[in-house]
Amino acid sequence: MSFGDGVFETIRLQEGQPLFWAAHRTRLTQAMETLALQLPCPWEPIEAQLYTLSARLRYGRLKLLIIRAGEGAYTPLTQETLLWLIAQPLPKNPSYPLSSAQNLILYPHPLLVETPWSRFKTLSALPYVQAAYYASQKGHSDALLLSQEGYVAETSRANLFWFDGKTLHTPPLSTGAVAGILRAQIIALATSLHIPTQETLTRPESLAHAQEVFTTNVIQGLAPIRQLTLPHHTINYPEPTLLPRIATHLREALTLTPKEDRSAPPAYNP
Repeated sequence: MSFGDGVFETIRLQEGQPLFWAAHRTRLTQAMETLALQLPCPWEPIEAQLYTLSARLRYGRLKLLIIRAGEGAYTPLTQETLLWLIAQPLPKNPSYPLSSAQNLILYPHPLLVETPWSRFKTLSALPYVQAAYYASQKGHSDALLLSQEGYVAETSRANLFWFDGKTLHTPPLSTGAVAGILRAQIIALATSLHIPTQETLTRPESLAHAQEVFTTNVIQGLAPIRQLTLPHHTINYPEPTLLPRIATHLREALTLTPKEDRSAPPAYNP
């Protein structure tokens, strides 16, 4: 196999259902097309197994991993792939999608850049691994990553939002940020709630003027940022007011999803 040449999706299992599966499947399909990869089998048996694992775990994390087959040469010799489904149980979180507060620290190396594949989750994750390790060594929950131009992009594991009292902002994907599944959900939800939303290029220092900052990730949910540590000063944020409102509406949307949309697909008969 070609190590490092592949894509993956990490899906949250909630009450026996894979959340946002349709969006995950769409992003994975787009990623495979971009990287010239082919599914090793039709979607139907993959989805059948995915829903079976979801029903067994009820609450968990499911990683769908696709790696190019072959002898591991830099030049791809095939578009064929190998596929794994890796399931891990998670404790029930009655507050989901709202998560506990986090402390961020700025990762000192501006390194993200937009590429044809930067918006997807690929196995080339070294920048995120090193940033997460840096944050843990400094005693922080997560690290804030910058684009090579010095603009706020995302964190080592999540997309970023901030609210200035009037507009909800998030960095554009041109910073090299991943096109997060929950990021798209929040943008759509904010629009439906008539909350002005804008993709904004900004420097980390400007986050001092935000009323609240939070991150989005389908596994952890919506995490308010309590503190942001920059090289020369630390920014402390008050208790959020907009985020609980967004979390409540998202929870209601998940609960009110029509039963036929949340149930398992028909059994696969090859």
